[in-house]
Amino acid sequence: MAARGAAQQARTVVRIGVLGPSLSNPFPSTVYQAFLAQLRELGFNEGQNLIAEYQAMDDARGPFVATIELMRSQPDLVVALGTEVALQAVVGASGSVPIVFIAINYDPIARGYVTSVARPGGNITGVFFRQLELAGKQVELLAQAFPDRPRMAVFFDGLSADQFSAAERTATSLNLHIQALRLENPPYNFEVVSKRESRDRASCARPF
Repeated sequence: MAARGAAQQARTVVRIGVLGPSLSNPFPSTVYQAFLAQLRELGFNEGQNLIAEYQAMDDARGPFVATIELMRSQPDLVVALGTEVALQAVVGASGSVPIVFIAINYDPIARGYVTSVARPGGNITGVFFRQLELAGKQVELLAQAFPDRPRMAVFFDGLSADQFSAAERTATSLNLHIQALRLENPPYNFEVVSKRESRDRASCARPF
């Protein structure tokens, strides 16, 4: 009877694997802690009925290596936190394991991962930060704030390239000229880029 009770208790423990950026970065750390807090509200507590394992993508381990390590624990659910590369890695390695994305800097609907958030149509679902829409709205607000300025400088990097594209589309529709200032090799030297922007006399700048 004791062995059967222990087996039943083991089956009630949910194992979740999370793939995301290094938790030394404040933003993913905050999102992850909020995720765990929401699970606690739903009755899932680490050390009781929940095991949560976080595998970080960093310079030493790319997303696919981190995903392989994550899947070794045979999670019941996998969470892809961050940019599209996290979801790509998880989709490629998880098989039929349910996937929840917390999408940052990309639109999972436009990229074809789900039909919609309400009706995903498969084993993938989640939420996403609508930075693409916000990027367009930021351009609109800048255009309203500086109606006599026809030029706009936009700082962006590889992770925010989709945001830049959204900003550029909105700027084109408003007859604004975009000066693209791509940042390479973090930590970024904003001073150098700003001096270049000043030389080109861009009207205003918005970092994404």
